[in-house]
Amino acid sequence: LEEYLNGTDPQDSDSDNDGFNDGAEVAAGTDPNNSGSYPGANPDPDLIGMDNFDYPDGAIAGANGGAHWDFDNSTANDPFLGHTGPSAAWVATAGNPQVVGGVLVTQNSSAKRNYFGKDEGSGAIGEAGQNDKHVVYYRFEMTRRAGATWGGASSFDFGTERYLFGVPNTANPASGKREFAIHDLNTNAHGYSGIEPATDRSYTLVAKLDYDENVAALYLDPNLSQAEGLNSPVATYAHTSDNWSTGIRLGSGSGGNVEWGKIRVAASWDALDDGPPITTNDSATMAHGKKARIQILANDGGSINPASLTITSPPVSGTATPH
Repeated sequence: LEEYLNGTDPQDSDSDNDGFNDGAEVAAGTDPNNSGSYPGANPDPDLIGMDNFDYPDGAIAGANGGAHWDFDNSTANDPFLGHTGPSAAWVATAGNPQVVGGVLVTQNSSAKRNYFGKDEGSGAIGEAGQNDKHVVYYRFEMTRRAGATWGGASSFDFGTERYLFGVPNTANPASGKREFAIHDLNTNAHGYSGIEPATDRSYTLVAKLDYDENVAALYLDPNLSQAEGLNSPVATYAHTSDNWSTGIRLGSGSGGNVEWGKIRVAASWDALDDGPPITTNDSATMAHGKKARIQILANDGGSINPASLTITSPPVSGTATPH
């Protein structure tokens, strides 16, 4: 029965041939049917996805770099929770958003990326019983050039925009100016910050949607090395919608460019920090003719993109392959 529920091969103790038996993977919370998911493979389980836009210049549509974007947050599809392929790719939802010099550039255009490439619904963050994580954070860098109008990072519920964090199109009635704010598109209401963005200045913004505490929050240039409670949001809003969050969209209106960088989507504040990589040497001893899997990221820290791992010094005997 357990083999059936987990979708594993009852005739094979290691269904995905990754060197870890199915029982050990189920106990560790990894996917016994995905060779890229095994105990120790993911040192940052709350990181839903990250992207630094280090692509060649050109259209963002179809790009699927960065790390993760394969976050299964539901037990409705199967018992597994965590990272399992495939990764979602960026989709142009308006105009032709472009990567230029390592940043995403939008003007009257937008691009969206789901949290889970295999099944959008199973990657949803929400308050339903089958959802493991009930809070989602966005971290992103935003630079507004001359003439820019609205621009922000939006939480999408499948194909519907629910919240925008950034600079909405509607000016604050109290100041008559466009400000950093939270825009609830369910009710067309706003939580304004009182802070007008400066042209050509790069800001780091953190957005939060908490389905347990029923709050949306926006932070401006927070200190991510400190705990969340030591940072103060510049805007908050009573988040009472029961809509899910299944993807992030970056977009802006006409008039001037908005540039985006260092995107991180996470299920905890701590997973937003991308401090410098901290690496520790690894070693293994094995018998002749045998093979071993080394969990090379398990004892490392900081921001490390698993896809960037390479072999710099080949072994004296045998072979080594990053996986």
